[in-house]
Amino acid sequence: MPSVTTSRLVLLFTFLGMVLLGRLRYFDKKQLSFIYLCFALSLVNLLVSIYAEGDKTQFSRFVHFALFSLFSAGMYVKIFNDEIQFHKAIVGATLVQVAFVFITYSSPAANNFIFSYVNVSHNFLSNLGRAPGLSSSGGATLSLIISFGAFSIVRLAIFGKKPWHLPVMLLICFSQVLVGRTGLLLSLVALLLLFYYSKVNLKTVFLTIVGVVVANTLLLDFVLSNEQFLAYTLKWAESTLTGDDQTIKTLLSMGIKEMNTMDVILGSGQVALQNGLNASGSDIGYVQTFYAAGLLGVLFYLVLFGFLYSYYKNIRNSGFFLILLLLPFIAELKEPFIFKYMVVFFVFTSLLYGCKNANTQ
Repeated sequence: MPSVTTSRLVLLFTFLGMVLLGRLRYFDKKQLSFIYLCFALSLVNLLVSIYAEGDKTQFSRFVHFALFSLFSAGMYVKIFNDEIQFHKAIVGATLVQVAFVFITYSSPAANNFIFSYVNVSHNFLSNLGRAPGLSSSGGATLSLIISFGAFSIVRLAIFGKKPWHLPVMLLICFSQVLVGRTGLLLSLVALLLLFYYSKVNLKTVFLTIVGVVVANTLLLDFVLSNEQFLAYTLKWAESTLTGDDQTIKTLLSMGIKEMNTMDVILGSGQVALQNGLNASGSDIGYVQTFYAAGLLGVLFYLVLFGFLYSYYKNIRNSGFFLILLLLPFIAELKEPFIFKYMVVFFVFTSLLYGCKNANTQ
């Protein structure tokens, strides 16, 4: 069975409490319908997993998605009616994570202390080619979450340009070099959007260049203390921009196991094997979900896109929100990011706030 965490219990009992108190009538009907659909899909997948002796991971993913990505986002916007504060909070949390990225990359002593309390996977502590940050895994997922801070800066710049936007954006981009290529590419997209929306002037560019030079003098000296920066990390990050990255080729080479008719319709009920290996034989999120949930997984993706698009279309002339809408679906080509706890929560919450502001203008 999936792990029972405090956050999942709190969300589940909050949802059940609001059902009993009749408070769900304050939620959008589309949102409630999608939540119930996710619960229905999770129930079907649970039964398939029990019958096929699967790992029940996909069941957990559907339930957590309904509670965190949909229910929590709607509840947050109902309670906190301030889009600017939301994005400022995202930037603040991102900066805290960026600080831990630099610390965990360059300080073995700090790592030994921090990760005596936090379990870290993927052997990050024994081979710090990349920084785990303050997370349980690091890598692509952490880099994707950090990139949300970059997109929040863009949204804040749309409301009003501030001197700190560009320097903080560059700091986030620099930290991504130590974390993951997925987030690095997305942060660079956010940087381009910032230039577009903030209409940066020469004075800001000059001050930023001076700030970058000063920061690099401090930060580079800091990260160069880790001998793997030049030996591995820098080359690894550069491969994203030079075309030497083999990620796409590797993903395309991953196949998918043969599936019988019932597996195609209802799924195999498996995401991971008992030995921990990928049951589908692919890292691609779409493939994993299809193998575990079959055509019901395809239905989930189609409904999710239509659901998010129904909010996006109420926001007029917004390239920013269009990129946010497409972001999880593009990222899903690499890993099952849509089921990570923060991805759709951030996108959906941003869309809800965007709709509110569009209606008040």
